[in-house]
Formats: sequence, C-alpha cells, structure tokens
Amino acid sequence: MDVINTVDIGGTQLRAAVYPVNNIKPFRQKRISTRGKESAHARLINLIGELRQADEDDQLITSAALGDDVGLLGALAQTNLKIS
Repeated sequence: MDVINTVDIGGTQLRAAVYPVNNIKPFRQKRISTRGKESAHARLINLIGELRQADEDDQLITSAALGDDVGLLGALAQTNLKIS
C-alpha cells in the first residue's frame, strides 16, 4: 500500500503520522515530547520507526520545523522527499 509519512518537529512535541495517498485522514499518528533522555534526533527516528509497517510503500516523507528550539533539527523546515 502506498503511504505518505509526515513529521512535525516542535520545541515541545514531535509528531508523526502515516497517511494513505490522496486522503487526509491518517492511518496512524503519535506524538511524544521533544526532550528526553535521548537526543531529539534519536527520538524522532524512533517515532518514525514505530509508525512504519513493512507492507507499506513509502511514497513521500514530509517534515516541518519552526524555530530552533531543537537545534539542528530546525534546519529541516518543510523538507519533502520523494521515495522511488
């Protein structure tokens, strides 16, 4: 199944969701605190990994980040990656 993975990188929360192509209702979504024992980057990678499923074909990964409360992650503002 073709899906779009999205992430929202915020200073207080990291959010991720998986959407079917051509639909605005997510299959799955989850949010966690940006700050924790691990780095924000590690927390983001783990969050994405929790939502992905092996039988899905990632068509696009999109992210948004405003501000720089999370350091380098702020540089990812509105990145859209086509997966082929």
